[in-house]
Amino acid sequence: MKTGLSTRKQPYFISHAREFYQFCLEGKLDIMAYTTVEAFVSGLSKDMPDWLILQHRESVYAFQRYWKLYGHSKNKNSRDNIKSWEDAESAMRNSLRLHHRSRETEKSYLRWIQQFKDHIKIKNPQDVTDKHFVLFITFLAVNRHISSSTQNQSFNALLFFYRSVLNRTPEGIRDSVRSCIPPKLPEVMSRNEISYLLAKLKPPYRLMCALIYGGGLRINECLNLRIKDIDYTNQCLYIRSGKGNKDRRTLLSSVILEDIKLHISGNVKPLYQKDRIEGNPGVPLPEALSRKFPNAANEWGWYWVFPSKRISFDPVSAVTARFHIYPTSLQREFHTVKKQIGILRHVSVHTLRHSFATHMIEDGYDVRTVQELLGHSSVNTTMIYTHIAEKNKLGARSPLGTVWNSNPIQQAMRENRED
Repeated sequence: MKTGLSTRKQPYFISHAREFYQFCLEGKLDIMAYTTVEAFVSGLSKDMPDWLILQHRESVYAFQRYWKLYGHSKNKNSRDNIKSWEDAESAMRNSLRLHHRSRETEKSYLRWIQQFKDHIKIKNPQDVTDKHFVLFITFLAVNRHISSSTQNQSFNALLFFYRSVLNRTPEGIRDSVRSCIPPKLPEVMSRNEISYLLAKLKPPYRLMCALIYGGGLRINECLNLRIKDIDYTNQCLYIRSGKGNKDRRTLLSSVILEDIKLHISGNVKPLYQKDRIEGNPGVPLPEALSRKFPNAANEWGWYWVFPSKRISFDPVSAVTARFHIYPTSLQREFHTVKKQIGILRHVSVHTLRHSFATHMIEDGYDVRTVQELLGHSSVNTTMIYTHIAEKNKLGARSPLGTVWNSNPIQQAMRENRED
């Protein structure tokens, strides 16, 4: 098996993998389980530096990939452990978290597996064949007329299911009918519509939508903003672990700096102080930071810019903490105000992001700059906004202007008027 590791690193990774394997044997734990990995990493010394903890974790993931390819074939095939669809869904959930897929990806993939199960009507997942894969994807395209992007999502979900749970790559998947429905242009709101919308929104939803439109944020990127992510000096926002788990910087308009400061000092700071006085749980931290920095959850810099008013329990991470405002609250307020001002088109909070990109191009900014602000991996994704901008995207002017305003043509037009 090719590990992709340098010769210098291989002895360290092998040593860490042996530690993990011995840990699993002593505790009779499942080598492939996500909880086993977390238990192993949690048991490491707290004095261990962060880079060494990360090296242990990467070693475990490399060992699990090896075990999946070779360990089960020599011992017991993982497919034999799947006795019901509940076991299959549990195995897929663990595999998704092992690959660090987002929560939204996990939900959507599991929904597709549920639809797949309901469509094929087979009780035991071990009886699923490659033909079922082809038939279901073809059914989605031919009978349900879903878009190409939705079909691609279902295709990827099923492919992940076959590879990670059933332990095989389906054959004949090229025989399935793929959707050819072209992608539609995104809806864009005019500047006047956004102005009326922001005027009608109540706080803090007005400030949230202003940040989304002002910097081209996704809704979750806005909700996940922490106090430390606001750079007042350089007037920018730091987006942490955005789509694709990527970080970036984007714009923070100077016109809302005072409103943000007022919101934080008047609404967020008192709530934070109340939590500390009453001993309420802190905020959840990404990945293993809560273990590496136990007090960070109660620090002001990690507090939400838009915290929820209630302490909540997350059933997935089994953590009780103060989370940010729920996305549905913002979406519900947005749609209520949209109807009040008479916008009949199908627009949502995400439309503000599309409007930001379109208006930036209309104002003469190049596509490459807009791409970096939006966090797109490919400039081709950003190019779609050049087809929406009402004004000339490239700042080019027709050569007719200089010719038409020349003296000969103007003199001829004056003579025609006199005649």
